[in-house]
Amino acid sequence: MWFQLLVQVLLRMPVTARSKDDLLQQSFLAYKKDVSAQNDIHLFNRTYWPTDAIDWYTKDKFLFRLFNQACRTDDIDLLFSFRFFIHDLHHKLKETYCEQQLKRNQQQTIMVYRGTIMSKDEIQMLLAPTSEKKLIWFTTFVSTSLKKVAAEKFVCKSLTNDQVSVLEEIHIDNKTDMSSVPFVILSESDEEGENEVLLSIGSVFELESINETDEHIWEIKLHMVNYEDRIRSGLRTWLEEDIEEETSLITLSDFLLQRGDFNKSEKYHQILLKELPSNSVDLALIHNNLGYTYQKMNKFPDAMDHLNKSIDLYLKPNAYQHINRFNRKLASAYNNKGLVHSDLGEFRST
Repeated sequence: MWFQLLVQVLLRMPVTARSKDDLLQQSFLAYKKDVSAQNDIHLFNRTYWPTDAIDWYTKDKFLFRLFNQACRTDDIDLLFSFRFFIHDLHHKLKETYCEQQLKRNQQQTIMVYRGTIMSKDEIQMLLAPTSEKKLIWFTTFVSTSLKKVAAEKFVCKSLTNDQVSVLEEIHIDNKTDMSSVPFVILSESDEEGENEVLLSIGSVFELESINETDEHIWEIKLHMVNYEDRIRSGLRTWLEEDIEEETSLITLSDFLLQRGDFNKSEKYHQILLKELPSNSVDLALIHNNLGYTYQKMNKFPDAMDHLNKSIDLYLKPNAYQHINRFNRKLASAYNNKGLVHSDLGEFRST
C-alpha cells in the first residue's frame, strides 16, 4: 500500500522545469564516469518531449537503468527526481491504452509473459496458505511479451543460491477498465518480433497459481486487477484529513513521515520551509510535522521550537476557516508537544 500511495503522490506532482533539472543532475551524478551515458543524457536534455516517454523508457539506456535502480533499492530521493518522467510515461501509456481499447475486441483476454528472477523467500511467501487471494504489486514499469518464447529468453539461468527462475503468465481481462493502471502493446520494439507489452507502474495482480516445473522454473499465473479505486480512496482521505492545501511536496513529506522515514521527512519539510511564502497556511502543519519528526529523532529542543511555532500559527486570528479541522490540527500540535515533555520526564508540563 505504501508504494501505491507514493506512486499517486508522484503522479500528482506538478511538472516544472526544476523537475527535469533534478533528474538531469541525478543522472549526471550517477553516470559521471560513463561517457556514453552522458552523451545520452545530453541528447535527452536537448530532444525530450512528453510524447517520447515510452520510446525513451524502452531503450535500454540510462533512464531505464537508473529508474529501475531507484525502484529496486526503494531510493525515494532518486524516485522523487523522476517525478516528471513518471508523470509523462504514465499519462502517455494511459492515452495510448485508450486509443488501443477503441480498436480492441472487448471480449478478448490478453495473455502476456515475463521472465524474471525471485528470491526463495519471495516464493515461500507466495506458497504460504491464506484465506484470501494474494496480491502482487509491480513497483516499476514492467516490460512483458505477447510471446511466451520471447519471455523465456529472459528466464535467468545464472542464479545465486537464494534465487530461482520465474516465468509469469499474466491474464488481462479486456472488459475491465485499466485506464488508471494502463498497459500498451508496443507496435515497435528494439527487439524484433518480441511483441512487447508495457505495464504501468503500480500494476496489481491476483495470484492464481504457482508451480515448479521439472526444469526448476517457477511458473506463476497472475490476473491483472484494478485496485486503483481503493488506493485513490485511501489517498484522498489521507489528503483531506492532513493537508490544508493541495501542495504536492507537502504530500510527499507527510508520506515519508507516516512511513517512519524521519531523515527524509526532515529533509523535505525543511525544503518547504525555505520555499513557501511566510503567509502560507501550510506552515503550521509543516512546523507540527517537523516537531513530531524531531521528537522521534530525540532532538527535543528542535522539536519544541517547531511545535511552539506551529501552535502560535494555529492560534493566529482567522488562521483557518474550517473550525473542526483547525481544532484537530491544533490538538495534534499540543499532543506532540506533550510527547516531548513526556520524553524529557517533565510530567508536570504535560
